[in-house]
Amino acid sequence: GTFLNNGLLRKTGTGNADLVTDLGGSFTNNGTVDVQGGALQIWKLGTHTGSFITSGNGIIRFFTLNAQQNTFASGSQLAGNIAFASGSHTIASGASVAGASLTLFDPVPNADSSVNLTIANGVSGTMNQLSVAAGILTGNGNVSTGNLVWNGGMLTGGGTLTTNGGTISSGIYSKKLNKQLIN
Repeated sequence: GTFLNNGLLRKTGTGNADLVTDLGGSFTNNGTVDVQGGALQIWKLGTHTGSFITSGNGIIRFFTLNAQQNTFASGSQLAGNIAFASGSHTIASGASVAGASLTLFDPVPNADSSVNLTIANGVSGTMNQLSVAAGILTGNGNVSTGNLVWNGGMLTGGGTLTTNGGTISSGIYSKKLNKQLIN
C-alpha cells in the first residue's frame, strides 16, 4: 500500500516501531514525522517535502532496497537523530539539515553496506553531528557539521565537508576520502 502523510505522525514511548508497506508501496511525508522516544524505522521509499524531527532519545531510521530512491526534496527538514541504513537517499537543494545528527551505518555487522547518501548543492543548515560508519556520503553540496565521527565508508563528491572537530577511528571498515575535508 501507499502511506501519504500530510499531517502529523508522532511516535512516543520506548522501543521500535516499523513502518512497512508492500513491495510496490511507498511512504511519502508532506507533513511532520515527530519521534519523541524509541525508534521509527521506515522501510520504504518516497519523495518528501515535510519535516522529520526527533527529540529526547528518539531516532528515525530509513531503509530502502538498493534500486530504490528516497528523496528529501526542497522544503523538507531533517532535525534530530536521523539514520540511513540501506539503499539510496538524496537530500536535495532547498532541504534543511539544521540541527540534525545524521548517521550512515551498516545494519549487518561486518558486511559492506549498500547505503548511499547524496547531499546536493543548496542544502541549508549546520548538522550537530555526522557519523559515517559504512557506505558512501557523496554529492556536490557544501556540508557543515559540528562533529564528524568517521568509522568507515567513503566521503566523496564535489563541495566541501567542514567540521568543527571529530573522530576518525580504527575498525573493521576501510575509510576512503575523495572530497575536500576542512577541520
